[in-house]
Amino acid sequence: MNGWTFLLSCLMTGGSLLTMQGIWKDNIGHFYIPVLMAAAGIVCSMLVHRLKNKYRLGAVILLIPWPAVFVLTGFHGYFAGSKAWINLMITQWNKVHEDSIALLSGNIVQHDLWASTVVIALLCGEVTYFLITLRKYGLCALYCILWVMAQLFSGAFSPAACIGLFVPVVAVYISNQRPEMTRRGLLWVAGLTAVLAVCAVIAPREDMLSMAKAKSALELSIRNMRYGQPVLPEGHVDEAARLKSNDHEMLTVTSEQEKNIYLKGYSGGRYVDGCWKPLPNTDYGGEYSGMLKWLAKLNFHPLTQAAEYYALSDAEQEDIPETNELRINVAEAYRYPVYAPASLYQVQSRHAKSKKDTEMISKGIVGANRYTLEEISNAKPSELMIAQDWVSNPENEAQEQYVQAEAVYREFVYNHYLTVDADLADTVQHLFWDDYDETNDGIYSAVCQIRNKLEETVFYTYDPEKPPEGKDPILWFLTQSHEGNAVLYASAAVEALRAHGIPARYAEGYYVSDTDFQKSEDGSAAVTGSNAHAWAEVYFDGIGWLPVEFTPGYYYDTVTLRQMISTSDVIRKTAAVEDDPNRADPLATADGQGSGQPSKVVKVVKDTAAIILGVVAAFILLMIFVLIILELVRVICIGEMIKHFKNAGQEERITAIEKRIFLLLKLRGIDARLGWETEKVDQCLTEQFDWAEPGDYTRVCSILEKVVYGGCELEAYEMRTLNYFLDKISEAGPKEDWKMRIKLRYSCLMKD
Repeated sequence: MNGWTFLLSCLMTGGSLLTMQGIWKDNIGHFYIPVLMAAAGIVCSMLVHRLKNKYRLGAVILLIPWPAVFVLTGFHGYFAGSKAWINLMITQWNKVHEDSIALLSGNIVQHDLWASTVVIALLCGEVTYFLITLRKYGLCALYCILWVMAQLFSGAFSPAACIGLFVPVVAVYISNQRPEMTRRGLLWVAGLTAVLAVCAVIAPREDMLSMAKAKSALELSIRNMRYGQPVLPEGHVDEAARLKSNDHEMLTVTSEQEKNIYLKGYSGGRYVDGCWKPLPNTDYGGEYSGMLKWLAKLNFHPLTQAAEYYALSDAEQEDIPETNELRINVAEAYRYPVYAPASLYQVQSRHAKSKKDTEMISKGIVGANRYTLEEISNAKPSELMIAQDWVSNPENEAQEQYVQAEAVYREFVYNHYLTVDADLADTVQHLFWDDYDETNDGIYSAVCQIRNKLEETVFYTYDPEKPPEGKDPILWFLTQSHEGNAVLYASAAVEALRAHGIPARYAEGYYVSDTDFQKSEDGSAAVTGSNAHAWAEVYFDGIGWLPVEFTPGYYYDTVTLRQMISTSDVIRKTAAVEDDPNRADPLATADGQGSGQPSKVVKVVKDTAAIILGVVAAFILLMIFVLIILELVRVICIGEMIKHFKNAGQEERITAIEKRIFLLLKLRGIDARLGWETEKVDQCLTEQFDWAEPGDYTRVCSILEKVVYGGCELEAYEMRTLNYFLDKISEAGPKEDWKMRIKLRYSCLMKD
């Protein structure tokens, strides 16, 4: 028996078994049975390998362990166990990555899972031995990668299993494909195993990079490279001071109407560890799987719901606003989100798409620098909104379809946007609702209650201090620091609304007031970092998500609100309508051309330069990646060539040298063959290369013919002549360009 192959097979099989144990944990009982079956597979494979030259039917030995497997498992459970295996991995993936991948039909039965594991263990034992025996380290590497992918997919990464899987691959490669154990190979295996084991012990378990973290980090880095760096807190409440961290120009907004506009760039539906994050994918699975697609078929989109409500409303019952066009030029703002209002009607750009039911995002390579939006909203604060009667009693088919879709989405909203953080629940209930008079309860009354309590408890500051480490920022704001900006006001209000049974979520972006448009002569407003803002989005039954203010200075007092209830909703037009009667064309490109504003020329140049630099950086990174792959393949090919050359006879070596010489000549445009126009090629080489002397090529050809045609053995000096000529012709001359240098470097990848 070959001890070297046996050792490597045991290591690789052991890595597979450790992976299975890490994935299934306590779901598989009697795990020693799969271990014994794997060992039996290795032993039987060794016997087959030893007896293959003596007995034609030696491969039958591989079948010996299988009857034992069938008896132990009761002749059933293999197919169901495979489905259970896949379902368990999907379940763990969904748990680790908060995803909602659908499971296969069927339940996880422990016996079925165990039976399929026994079968897989036996297959691993037999397969790994033959992979090692055949010295196919490419297939060995693929086998190991599949098991590591299984670890990462299920969130069960095991350093010990990786050591067992990859050490044999390295050992096969460095042992020069020899079947016997060598001192060099044994030292390499022992040393590599020891180093990896020490690294596995030293590295903290909790810091191991999982697929979720790697995926998130990669996505974030690529996103920032494409769209620039975020300038808003992105839901991080403990970084509230970043909200107005600079006064640079972020956007330019042109509106046809003078009104307050909230341009949302980020939305958070759940509060986790001091940060507002989007709802996980699992919330859109289960009974709500496919909900958003079904709603879209009914022409119902959560991001345009409020505008659709206005479009379907009866103008005789309520002052229905006209459609308003917004033209947005992005300057230094983060280009990943499409800054759209809650009253969005449609986006005239192919570079935008909806992200679930929360926000609009850019799908362009580097984002969109310019786009046109249409929105429908009135000038009254959102808390004064009351749904029309048709929401309860639809009068036509379009309204009935809207009501049907809204009822489904409303159920989703109430099931997912009412969660209050457990650490905040008691404080929020005591502070906002213990003394609340529920006589005239409703959104308006609840909003006034929250505003009053915030005015009594905390005060506004432009630049709040960061809470101590380990302290929840909202709790710190409400109970200890008592000072904060819009991020903290909005966050506390969302939790308070949820505690009272009103669906709400956190939003941040840029706020443009009607006075900003009034000051403009062309209906445009420059939006700077000082316009950065955070607010609460509240779900109004039958209407949709609308922005509600809780930050002092951004909302009207109670007296003014009561007066506005009976006021006609009339919105003034801006000068943009007169200046551009034909309305703006849809802006579907990100090149920033056609702004028509001479004062923006510098910005356009800077943005264009930034985009070009981003594209160049991406191209450089791609080229580096390609170069690394080429170099790895080149090293492998050269290693294979060297091994083949060492183990070959003289005639085979000479044939390889001959093919190599004529390939290199062909790359230089010299058509040469053995015994054909030798003197002409010799003269051409003499003229082209400084190192070449007249007669060098002729001498090389005569040596090659001596072996190829005469079958003679070469002297040592003749071999040196061939090797010297091959080395010289493999080098790039000083007069040769970079293209030729690349061809010569990677000529080992070309066919002779």
